[in-house]
Amino acid sequence: MRIGAPTRDEGGRPTPSACPGMVEHLERERARIAEAIARLGTERQALDTLLAAMPGRGDRRGTAGREQPAGA
Repeated sequence: MRIGAPTRDEGGRPTPSACPGMVEHLERERARIAEAIARLGTERQALDTLLAAMPGRGDRRGTAGREQPAGA
């Protein structure tokens, strides 16, 4: 989702302007995204556990949790 908050010109400078219901909508969208991030983190952790238990896998994860090519 792209979020483009409405703005108004205030002294030659664009200033955020909340339309009716905009703040509530943005708060709901933020909560939805936070829930998705938490769920994905849990799912990634479960996959990491499963992969680590596989024979011959070794640890090929980078510091950011991204898988690195073999021999990296």
